[in-house]
Amino acid sequence: MIKTICYKSHPKNHKSILENMVLVDEVKKRNDDDGIVGLLVLHENTFLEIIEGEASKVDALFSNILKNNRHKDIIVILNEPIKELTFSSFEVDYSVLQNMDSLYALQEYVNHLEVNNKEYSYVFSNFLANLLQEHPELP
Repeated sequence: MIKTICYKSHPKNHKSILENMVLVDEVKKRNDDDGIVGLLVLHENTFLEIIEGEASKVDALFSNILKNNRHKDIIVILNEPIKELTFSSFEVDYSVLQNMDSLYALQEYVNHLEVNNKEYSYVFSNFLANLLQEHPELP
């Protein structure tokens, strides 16, 4: 069974771009080994992350995130089984949504949250709306 977890949090401490790049590289290697895919956005002082993959591995990863001293004020937006991976074409990295498939996958996820009236779905929608308003150069 595969599942998705989407959450929002705030970083406890400010990190430099170099420190974040090193961290993202470490996380990517682990997630690749575990078959975990998703999306990570850091905007101003807020993380928004979606993780998808084998349920036991996603749960283990999220358990570690909850214990991690880099996050505070974690709000779970979605935690449920899924039929297929939405973000299989995404990689954890410093990148911009560069193609229509990526943008459609993100829109599909937002639509799922809104159509199913998921608790805190407004957090995800507002976060993305604000990000796109502030950065119109994004697709």
